[in-house]
Amino acid sequence: MPVSLLRKVKVTTFLPCLADPEKLRAVAEFSDDVRKVLPHLNAILPRAVYNPLTPTLTFQKDGRLITLYPHVVTMAKVRDEEMPRPPLTGCES
Repeated sequence: MPVSLLRKVKVTTFLPCLADPEKLRAVAEFSDDVRKVLPHLNAILPRAVYNPLTPTLTFQKDGRLITLYPHVVTMAKVRDEEMPRPPLTGCES
């Protein structure tokens, strides 16, 4: 039986995107600490960068820069307020 890593992901903030003024940055909070899975995601996500000191994992998906922290995720170049939900709930490559 699969085990769910997260119980909930809640989008908390939308800000202007620094890279593209036509888009937004999204910030979301995880219900659970994801730090243990970051090295594993680094191994399977193309061009991902894991920093064990922070700990953070940064990667691109569909042209968006996504950074995972233990309890937070940030995403740049979001087209609108509905767009971050699917990538935040499925970070598969």
